[in-house]
Amino acid sequence: AALYIRNGEPERAETILAPYVLAGTDNMRVVSDYLIALRMEGKPKEAMAYFEAHCTDWSKMPVYGLQNMGDVYLRQGKWRQAHEVYAYTLPQSDNDFVRMGDAYALANLGQKEEAPAQYKLVVERNPVRRAIVPMDAEVFLRNGDLAFARKMFALLGQTPEEREQYQLLYAKTLLSVQRGELPDAKQQLLRDERLAGRDYHHEIGKVLAPLLESANDDIRTQAQALNAQNLLQRGAIRSAEK
Repeated sequence: AALYIRNGEPERAETILAPYVLAGTDNMRVVSDYLIALRMEGKPKEAMAYFEAHCTDWSKMPVYGLQNMGDVYLRQGKWRQAHEVYAYTLPQSDNDFVRMGDAYALANLGQKEEAPAQYKLVVERNPVRRAIVPMDAEVFLRNGDLAFARKMFALLGQTPEEREQYQLLYAKTLLSVQRGELPDAKQQLLRDERLAGRDYHHEIGKVLAPLLESANDDIRTQAQALNAQNLLQRGAIRSAEK
């Protein structure tokens, strides 16, 4: 079954494991693999239902099984449950993905000081994870949470030149999010409500201002291009409002 999971064939894994699991096995590795198969098959509700009914003693579950369920809850927007599972798992295995998953859950629970600290810890000890931060920050921008996204991007960059690169990426992300409507109507409504009639053009201008004076020719040129786009887009919006 584990081999089928690794090969991307969760249906076969579920077929093998289901008889043992439904018979009430106490082998938590078998249960964990079964829950992973359900997640891979796009059956989060079944995974959560089984986990909540039969996996009440988390001390018996392997770390990878708990991490999987934290991920299931996170993807379903069950922030409190995701945080509870991740927080239980961290003392046993302080791996980057558990900590970043917990940080994402905490941010959505409104703990906007604790969450950046978690991200910062991961980025400092393992710089390769920096690529995840802008992607998560973009999600918060799309939900209208400008203040938290700003904190996220502020974590990035060890040198002045690196910080400029990440601030340029922040401006690009702001411009991208500002441009046009979101495909999800609920997400669009949430963003608009949180922005309360404001937009991101002012923030883009603030971010670009020091980059327009950069000693790095490439940074300065890109900042000039983004600034032109920002001014053009802002002018178009103002004209449409008249």
